[in-house]
Amino acid sequence: IGAGLGIYGVGKPLVSEFGFYPRVGFDLGHFFMSMDYNFIAVTNVKSGNETEYFGIRIGAFFFRGKTDLDN
Repeated sequence: IGAGLGIYGVGKPLVSEFGFYPRVGFDLGHFFMSMDYNFIAVTNVKSGNETEYFGIRIGAFFFRGKTDLDN
């Protein structure tokens, strides 16, 4: 469980906006999955543009070394 902060490129023309995202996920051996929801504070973009979104990431670590699950 965690959270992050960042600068997002939003709209056309591209405008930089501040945002944050709460995240939840897990690592299992060499694989990971996380879900996050991105909130973007839009100040300079016309209404109708996407300013929030949900993301899911799934991946694997290669050459990470031995883990507790490898025993």
